[in-house]
Amino acid sequence: MTSAAFSARQTRPWEPSPNPSTCSSFGSSTSESRIFYGKQLANRGRVTIAKSLLKSSSSDRNTDDEGEASSSPDEEINSLSPSRLFLDSATDLFTKQTEKEELTKYVVNGAAFERAPTVASCLKPLFQLTRPRNFPGVILLHCLGVYLSLRSTGQSHLFVRILFKEPSLWIVLTALLLTSSTSMVVNDYYDKKLGRDSDKTTSPLVSGELNLQVVRNFLNYLYAIALICVALVPGVPARISVVVGLMLTFWYTKHLKPRTFIKNVMCATLIALSPFTSGSAALKVASEIGAGPWGSLRVLAIPSLWRLVMMLFWGVCGREIYMDMTDLQDDLLNNVRTIPVKYGRRYACGVALICYVMGSLTVMSGPFSQFFSQLSSSFSLPALKAVLAANAGGGMARRMFFASAGTFMLLRRGIQIFASKGEDDEIIKRTVEEAQLTMILCLGSFI
Repeated sequence: MTSAAFSARQTRPWEPSPNPSTCSSFGSSTSESRIFYGKQLANRGRVTIAKSLLKSSSSDRNTDDEGEASSSPDEEINSLSPSRLFLDSATDLFTKQTEKEELTKYVVNGAAFERAPTVASCLKPLFQLTRPRNFPGVILLHCLGVYLSLRSTGQSHLFVRILFKEPSLWIVLTALLLTSSTSMVVNDYYDKKLGRDSDKTTSPLVSGELNLQVVRNFLNYLYAIALICVALVPGVPARISVVVGLMLTFWYTKHLKPRTFIKNVMCATLIALSPFTSGSAALKVASEIGAGPWGSLRVLAIPSLWRLVMMLFWGVCGREIYMDMTDLQDDLLNNVRTIPVKYGRRYACGVALICYVMGSLTVMSGPFSQFFSQLSSSFSLPALKAVLAANAGGGMARRMFFASAGTFMLLRRGIQIFASKGEDDEIIKRTVEEAQLTMILCLGSFI
């Protein structure tokens, strides 16, 4: 488009200044100006824009090998026309927008995506973040809590009905699984945010499969579902237990984990509350279906259930201390003041041994108290033989076997670690790996 055509269409020509020499002089810094639409425009600002536009489009107008533009003064003047400036500005804006879109790529696990990752697109690594291998243990504690509560009130015949056919107990189990899941996700989230995840090589957050924004959104969904479950959990004690558990999972990593001893106590409390929650809810459901006068508060007077809670508390406390000993170097680097970091290995293994001794006494107190109660006031050899013969192959003998086996494994490893003053990492690792089997044996003593 020529300047004449443009002037004819607009009826207001581009009028050069009276000095013709300035039309082709783009380097002048005097007070020369051009008149357009009756307005005075500073020549210096207009010339600066023209230079940048001419330079950006010089590659399209080069005619020789050295890349020098062969443009006439009239073409340079035409490049200053409003239509040319508008077209060049639109082209430049489109180019910048395209470059911005090309740079806005989301990289997840080495692959680039056009759209930001969402919770729906990252379900598999998010599920891995919840530690699903812990779910069987949560389910086992849930079933055991229901069984002990119903057995203590003479309602064992309702165990299958309440556990599998009552929706309220499924809601309780869902709340327990959500509590376990949120505790794992929150722990990994803050470890990543605070730079404490150098040892978690298998975590999706460390490998790059997830980012913090997606995990935070996932946590919002989990806590929202958990709050809905709280409203439907039967019984006040069970409801309070779930709320306390969820609060501990939220506070744990950010506020409680850096505090010595508090970290271990909170982890143990969180796990030990599981059977208490399920047992209390089961008694509430049993009272609602008219099976007996027992309410949810009856759970406070069940010795076997409290023995289970205390056994879990002491056992998990000891295991957590041993796990802190295996993570000693990483905790030192990240300034996490665990018991081994603050007081040393020898002190830590002594505290863990005390926890294991208390857990062993709790496990053994149940079957052996039942055994000695059957002896009554006679501790003679004939009475002992009679009690053993009466319970041979029975429930008490089975419970005594499981209690003895679990206690032996607890104390054996605890004493070995204490004898090595906590310096034998191989024994500590074996103790942590054997903790699940030891816990199953101890749980068997309650059935």
